[in-house]
Amino acid sequence: MRSLLRIIPLIGVLVLSAIPIKAQEFDLAEVCSASVEASTVCGASYYHGMLILLCSLEKNGYVPPEVKKAIIQDTRESKEQYKLIALAAAIKLVRSQEPDCRI
Repeated sequence: MRSLLRIIPLIGVLVLSAIPIKAQEFDLAEVCSASVEASTVCGASYYHGMLILLCSLEKNGYVPPEVKKAIIQDTRESKEQYKLIALAAAIKLVRSQEPDCRI
C-alpha cells in the first residue's frame, strides 16, 4: 500500500506532462520587422547560418572562398546599420565556432 501511495503522484505528473500544448504560432516577417533590434537579431541569425553553410561548402570544395568574400563585401557596403551590426555579430560567432573558417 505504501508503494502505491508513492506511485500515484508520479502517475499524475506523467498524465499532466502528456497533455498536448499548442505551439505558439508566429509570422517570422512580422517578428523580424517589429523593431530595429528584432531586425538585427534576425539578420545575425540569417548571416550566421549562411556563413556556417558557406564555410562547410568551402571546406569540402563545393564553393571557392571568393563566394563568401563577395557576399560579406556586398553586405558591408549596405547603408543599413542593422545589417552591419548583424553581420559583425555573425562573423564573431562563426569565428568562435569554426576557427578554421577564414572570414
